[in-house]
Amino acid sequence: MMWQSRVEGPLALDALLARRPDPGTVQVVALGTFDGVHRGHQAILAQARQRAETLKSNAEGALRPVLTCFTFDRLPLEIVAPERAPARLNTAETRYRRLVEAGADRIVVARFDQAFSRLSAEQFVRDIVARALGASVVVVGYDHTFGYQGEGNAQLLWELGIRYGFEVVQVDPIEIGREAVSSSRIRELLLKGDCLGAKELLGYPFSLEGRVVRGEGRGRTLGYPTANVHPEDGLIIPADGVYLSAFERADGDPLGAGLTIISEKPTFGYHQRTVEGYILDFDGDLYGEEIRIVFFDRLRGIVRFDGPEQLKRQIEQDVAAARRRLAEAKKEAGLSFTLRRSM
Repeated sequence: MMWQSRVEGPLALDALLARRPDPGTVQVVALGTFDGVHRGHQAILAQARQRAETLKSNAEGALRPVLTCFTFDRLPLEIVAPERAPARLNTAETRYRRLVEAGADRIVVARFDQAFSRLSAEQFVRDIVARALGASVVVVGYDHTFGYQGEGNAQLLWELGIRYGFEVVQVDPIEIGREAVSSSRIRELLLKGDCLGAKELLGYPFSLEGRVVRGEGRGRTLGYPTANVHPEDGLIIPADGVYLSAFERADGDPLGAGLTIISEKPTFGYHQRTVEGYILDFDGDLYGEEIRIVFFDRLRGIVRFDGPEQLKRQIEQDVAAARRRLAEAKKEAGLSFTLRRSM
């Protein structure tokens, strides 16, 4: 089953209040924003899946356990305090896909707006968790809050669970380097250009999606044509630098490996930040396509060169370094991607 068929929504509040769970099911519900679907989120899904499997093995009737993720179409801070809203780690579509890959049977997406933000903690539990989702078991992270201004916490959820008839499971934090894995910590690493550190917390390489748009063609004049990628608004972009990367079409079809350059093009006096991809041994037209850049490692920072020729020599060195790294990775079976020429 394609992951898209498991996503329901985004649902406005009135549609959500009118919703009821599928008959003949027992619902294990994981609650969260799940930005990044990192190792901590994956632990929540694993615990919820384990609980669903236990219910399945103990079931005597025809009830079918279903693991439902309840989440939002955006980060709540984007509505309640936009000036404090962080950049997102994933597009909504990537987040839903990764939730399915982590074990979700169904994803119910609420449209987070002012009306939803005004629900009290008890209204949220009574009307959404108990009625609309029909939860028998609710699984949350160690720091989960809910309701108006985040007034609800795990203790209140446990008390409301007794009142409305569901079990509450709180998952302990996953710690790496003596700190809890969190979306905020991953953002900090990416803003430093530390893709390897971000990968350790995410459990997979960070990726960035965007549409290929026309640029100034400077890369082509230097002999290294690049794809100028315009990311979706609101997504985090790693620190300026040259990165070893892989490239895919939106459907996952591999385009190859190469370099991603994030910079303001200081050599040419450019003052707008750009994301450009150079795909090794690629000969094709990607204009207008949605592609995904998978970041493996930062090779170097950005410097200003005296002119195009000096920049070209540096690009030659970057390409040579990328080819060496790819050959080493292929030999050691480290990085996993396919190098192929686009048809």
